[in-house]
Amino acid sequence: MQEDEAEIHFERLARTLSDGGLSWIVEDVKAAISLGNIVEKEARTGKMKVDAESGKYRVASGRKREKMIATIPYTEVEKLRLLVDAAANSLREIGLRAYPFESGTTSCGDRWPETA
Repeated sequence: MQEDEAEIHFERLARTLSDGGLSWIVEDVKAAISLGNIVEKEARTGKMKVDAESGKYRVASGRKREKMIATIPYTEVEKLRLLVDAAANSLREIGLRAYPFESGTTSCGDRWPETA
């Protein structure tokens, strides 16, 4: 899936969830997206020195690579995946409701319980 397609699908799903009274799912996902994707990166570290001629800072020799935590923006495809997963998990948690059809079956295909 292309990034522009993912962006369109994200907005459509977000609108559908919000229209269905599930805007809290969209808000939670958007909050997570705003924080960024947490990744582990390697960076060179060392003491900073000022270059006498240029006056610019540079990392002194003897640098070593260390692992650091950083955040990067989510791609549009990753954003869509987050929203789909959050919606699926939330709907599973709250339980899907079955609605009766005139045929006497539910949207899940089961027989609707008889009421007295």
